[in-house]
Amino acid sequence: LEFAEELDSVGMTEGAEKELSVFARDALAAARGARARAGLGLLEPQESSLSKPKRHWIDLGLDLDAVGLSEREQESLSIQGRDALIAARAMRIRQKDPLVLACESSAET
Repeated sequence: LEFAEELDSVGMTEGAEKELSVFARDALAAARGARARAGLGLLEPQESSLSKPKRHWIDLGLDLDAVGLSEREQESLSIQGRDALIAARAMRIRQKDPLVLACESSAET
């Protein structure tokens, strides 16, 4: 769930989530379910790792994005690598301009 927790912490738009692999979307749903259960007190404290945010995967995505990979190089990444790159780009956009996130959300509904 570590990767999924990182994806969940990014606050991706629905459109960005659709770009993720099936693996990442399933993991994201599991992380959100775990977060909801933790919020309701249904998980034991040791079961929930949500209290300590980790960013290994997001950091990987930021590093990959900074390299300036070509489309061909991006296609050769693992599924997790591509998902990390997508999440990092979504996070970067969100941090630069919160209005972009609001506009994307409005356009998707």
